Amino acid sequence: MDSTASRHPSLLVMLVTSGNIEEIRTGCTYANKRLITCNYTIRLWNIASHVLVCIFGGAEGHRAEVLHGDLSLTGDLLLSAGMDHCVKIWRLNTPELANAVIDSFNYRSRSNPKPFPVLVQHFPEFSSRDVHGNYVDCARWFGSLVISKSCENSVTLWKPGGLDDSSANIPSLCNGSPSNTSTDVGGLRLPSRMQHIGSYTGPESPIPPAPGVPTEHKTSIIHQLKATDCNLWYIRFDIDLKNHVLALGTGTGPSRVYLWDLKYPENALNLPAQVLHFPTVSGVGPGGMPLSHSAIRQTRFADDGDILLCVGDNGLIVRFDKI
Repeated sequence: MDSTASRHPSLLVMLVTSGNIEEIRTGCTYANKRLITCNYTIRLWNIASHVLVCIFGGAEGHRAEVLHGDLSLTGDLLLSAGMDHCVKIWRLNTPELANAVIDSFNYRSRSNPKPFPVLVQHFPEFSSRDVHGNYVDCARWFGSLVISKSCENSVTLWKPGGLDDSSANIPSLCNGSPSNTSTDVGGLRLPSRMQHIGSYTGPESPIPPAPGVPTEHKTSIIHQLKATDCNLWYIRFDIDLKNHVLALGTGTGPSRVYLWDLKYPENALNLPAQVLHFPTVSGVGPGGMPLSHSAIRQTRFADDGDILLCVGDNGLIVRFDKI
C-alpha cells in the first residue's frame, strides 16, 4: 500500500492486472477516490459510494497489462507503465472527470435503477515507447520528471518532451500555420495529444478540421543510473516522500539494495550507488536457490524516510533503520 494511505485512509489507487492487484495508490485531490488497473485499463473508484467513476484506456490505452502507476503530488496527472514497454500520462484535472467525481458522491445504486454513467478516457495526454525496450515494471514522478525502470540493469531519469520544451510547440498541419499546442499541468509542460491533420476549403461550407490521432511524443533521457544484477522484471524501486533517496533491490546474485542520493543530484549522477548488504540468511529456497540470493521484489520507505523495508522471493523480509 502506498505510504500516503495512512494520511488519507479512504483514498486508494489500485492497479489490478488479470485479476491480480499489482499496485495500490492514493491521492489527495478528492477524498474517497481509488484508482485500479484491470487488464489493460486503469479504473478510478469512489469507495465511499462504491461507484466506478472513470476508466483510463481503450483506443489509445495500454496494449498489454498495466504493471505500475503513480500520481503526481498535485493530483493532476496519472503515470502508468506496462508490459507493452509503454509509459503514459493521463490527465485527472479535466472538467468532465471533476463532474463525474462529484456526481459519484451523490449516486446510490439501491435507489437508482440506472447504472452510474462511467466516464471513459481513451486518449492519454502523453505516450511513449522510446524510454525502455522491455516491460516497464516501475515508474514514479520526480517533480516534473519521471524515473522508471525495466529489466535493463538501470534506472532511467527522463523528461516528457524536449529539454528546452521546443517539442511542446507542435506545428499545426492545418493551413500550414504553426501554433502552440502545449499544455501546462502542475508545472509540467506537455505536448497536446491532438493536432489538426487538415481541413476542407471547398465551395461548400468549410468542414471543421479533423483531429489527428495521438502521437508518440518526444522524450529526453537525462541520465541512467546503472544497477548490476537488476535484469529481472518485477523488481521495483521506491523513493521516499521527500524525494531524497531512491532504493532498488537486486534480482540476481547476493541480495542487496542500491541507494541513490537524489537530494544532491550531482552525487546521484556522478557517483556509484551506496550498497546495503543483507545480513547472512541461511537455508535454501525452491529450486536449490540460496535464500541469501533471493530477488528483492519491492522496497518501501516509511513516511519519515527513517525505515526501509525490503521484500523478496522465498518470503524474505528485511528492515533497515536509519542511524
